[in-house]
Amino acid sequence: MPRPVQFLHSTLASFVWAYSVFRQFFSASPGRTAFVVWSTATADVARILALLLPLKIIILASHPGVPAYLPFIPPAHKNAGIALLTLGALLFYTFTVYLNHTAERASGRAVTALARRLYPSGLDAGRLFQLQKTFVDLCKIAAALLFILLAGALLFLANPSLLLFLPLAALLALGVTALLLKDRGTGRSPLQVWIVSKHREYVNVIATVVFFGGFLVILVPYVRGAESNVIIGVLSILVARQVIMSMDHIARDVISLRSRQEVIDRLVFSSQEPLDNSQKIWVTRIFDAFPRGRVLELAAQYLGQTASAPGAIESIWTDSPSPGIYALDILVGPRGERRPNRFRVYIYTPAQAKRADHQSQLFDLVAPGAICAPSIIASFEVDQFRCLICGAGDGIPPDAKNWANLRSSLLERIWSYVPPSACADCSPSSQALLPSRVSADFIQPLRLAATNSREMSYVDALSANLEFINEQLDSQPLVLHNPDLARLAVATDGPSHLVMLWGRWSLQPLGAAIFISGLMEGAPARLESLKKLRPDLAHRRWMGDLQLSALCIKLGLHIQLGEFRSGVTTLPGIMNFLDTTLRNSSEHAHLRA
Repeated sequence: MPRPVQFLHSTLASFVWAYSVFRQFFSASPGRTAFVVWSTATADVARILALLLPLKIIILASHPGVPAYLPFIPPAHKNAGIALLTLGALLFYTFTVYLNHTAERASGRAVTALARRLYPSGLDAGRLFQLQKTFVDLCKIAAALLFILLAGALLFLANPSLLLFLPLAALLALGVTALLLKDRGTGRSPLQVWIVSKHREYVNVIATVVFFGGFLVILVPYVRGAESNVIIGVLSILVARQVIMSMDHIARDVISLRSRQEVIDRLVFSSQEPLDNSQKIWVTRIFDAFPRGRVLELAAQYLGQTASAPGAIESIWTDSPSPGIYALDILVGPRGERRPNRFRVYIYTPAQAKRADHQSQLFDLVAPGAICAPSIIASFEVDQFRCLICGAGDGIPPDAKNWANLRSSLLERIWSYVPPSACADCSPSSQALLPSRVSADFIQPLRLAATNSREMSYVDALSANLEFINEQLDSQPLVLHNPDLARLAVATDGPSHLVMLWGRWSLQPLGAAIFISGLMEGAPARLESLKKLRPDLAHRRWMGDLQLSALCIKLGLHIQLGEFRSGVTTLPGIMNFLDTTLRNSSEHAHLRA
C-alpha cells in the first residue's frame, strides 16, 4: 500500500477505533454520556456569544444612534438595550461555567457506571484514573464534532464561502501531510522526522495556515467594497477560529488516545472479549487454587512479623500491567487510617515463573533500594503458582501529567547504579550482551538492501571492522535495563517511587539503554548529569564513544524486524564513529575501508 494511502487509511482506522471505545462508554451510561457531549459543545457556543456580545455593546455605545444591523433595539431605548446586552453577556459567561461544571460531574458518574459494568469486583485508583481520562478525551472529541456541525449550520446562513473553505482546507492539509510522509526509499528526511516526532507543533502550524486562509475568505468581500454586515464578519472570524481549534483538538486527542491504545483496549475491551483456551485454563486454576480470601490468609501469615501496625487486614485485587501475572494489594492497619501499610502479592503462572526467579536472582546481587525496587517480603508456592509479596508504598501509580519527567529521573537513578560483574552471569540468554549479537551472520541481510556502491562500501566496512567494534562495545559501561518500566508498573511511596516489576531486567551498554528508552535527543546532557553520580563515566563522551552502542542496537532492531533498508540508513553514523576513532590510530589504520 503506498505511503499516502497508508497514512489516510491509518487516520481513518484511528477514528474508527476511537468510535468503538466511545460506544462502550455510551452503552454503559447513554444519558450521562450524551449530556456531557451536549453540554461541552453548548459551552463552546455560549463562549462565542459571550465574546461577541461585549463587541456589540461597544459598537452600540460608541455609535451616535443605533447601527442598522441592530434593528431590534429602538433608538429611544438605546441605553436599555446596552443594559440588556450587558446582562446577556454576563448570563452567557455564567452559563458556560455552569455547563463545564455539570459536565465534569456527569462524566464522573458515567465513568463509575462503566467501571461497575466492566469490573464488578472493583477497580484500583490508577486504572480508574485512566478510564476517567479516556472518557473525558473521547467526550471532547465528540463535543468538538458536534460543535463543528452546529457551526456549519450557522456558517451556512452567515458565510457559505467560509463553510466551503474549511472542509476543503482540512482535506488539503491531510493530503499534503500524506505526501510529505511518503516513503522515498532513502529513510526519513529531516522534515518527516519533525512531523512524526513533533506532531503537536505540526498540527499547530496547519491550524494557523488554515485560519489565515479563512480570514482571507472573510476579508475578500470587504476589500471588494461589497455591502457586508460587520457583526456577521466578526462572528464568522470567531466561529472559524473555534472550528479550527476544535479540529486541532480532535487531531491532538485522537493521536494521544492512539498512543495509549494498548492500555485503553486492556481497560475497556479485555473483560468483554472471550478468553482463549489457555487463558480459561489458568483462570479456572487460579480460582481453584485461590478461593476467596485464600491469598489474604496466606499473606497474613507472612506479614504477621512484618506489619508494624496491628489491626484489620484487607485485600484489593488490582490489574497487573504484565500478562500472565496477577496482582493483589494487601492493606494492613487500623480501619480509617489514612495510610495503612500496603503490600502487593504477585501470582505468577508457570509460564511466567521464570520471571520471578530472574527477579530474585537480581535482588540476591543488588539491594532493591539502590534501583528504586520494592523490598521483597516473602516468596512461596501454591499448587503450580509462584507467589511473591513485596512492599507497595502507597500503591497508586504516579500522575500521568508528570510521568515523562518522573520516568526520566527514575532511569537516571537506575543508570547511576554500577551493576556488579556477577549480574552478567544471570542476565537472560535472550538478552545476551550487545557484542555477542553484532556478528557477521547477523548483518548479512544488509547486503540485500544496499542500493548503490557507497552503501555497499558501508556494509563491507562494517563487516571488516566487526572485531574492533565489538572490542569498543565490550569496553562500554553497563547499566541495568528494565523493559517493564511503565507508569502502571510504578507505585508512589510518599515522595519517592517504586518500580514494582523487575522480572525481565537485562544488562545493556549505557548508550543502548538511552536509545531503547527513547531519550536520544538529550543524550549528551544526560551523560554529563550521570557523570556526577558514576565516577567510571568521568572520561567518557557521547559522540564517537557511547553513541556507538545506541547505533548498533538501533541497527540490530531494524534487522530483527526485517527493516533492512532502514538498517542501511544507520550505517553512516557507525562509519563516522570509525573515522573518528581510527583517524589517529596507526594500529588500526589498515581497517578503514
